[in-house]
Amino acid sequence: MSDLIQTRSEFFQMLALTTTEVDSLVAREPAYGVWGGLQRQLQAMREWTAKGATPTPEQLGRINIGLVAARELEPPPDPAMEDLVHRLHLLAYYWRRYTMPGSARSG
Repeated sequence: MSDLIQTRSEFFQMLALTTTEVDSLVAREPAYGVWGGLQRQLQAMREWTAKGATPTPEQLGRINIGLVAARELEPPPDPAMEDLVHRLHLLAYYWRRYTMPGSARSG
């Protein structure tokens, strides 16, 4: 996996993969609130970018999946969780720069 998400296409692919994985974790461990919180934020990211929409500054500020990953999931106990945490950080980094010109490249 590359170090940074380079295009919106990569962002949407990683968002879909990560959302699917978190949805599975919610189904397996519904009592662990971290999974539900991440699930809601990932779904919001999908909704706020659907059909080419650009998130508002308020929406951009409401996502804190990187902080949640750092507080609640680090250090990761195994390689699979390490991969999930890494993707959450990459998504968070890209999200903060979503409206910047370089993030608008398609690909």
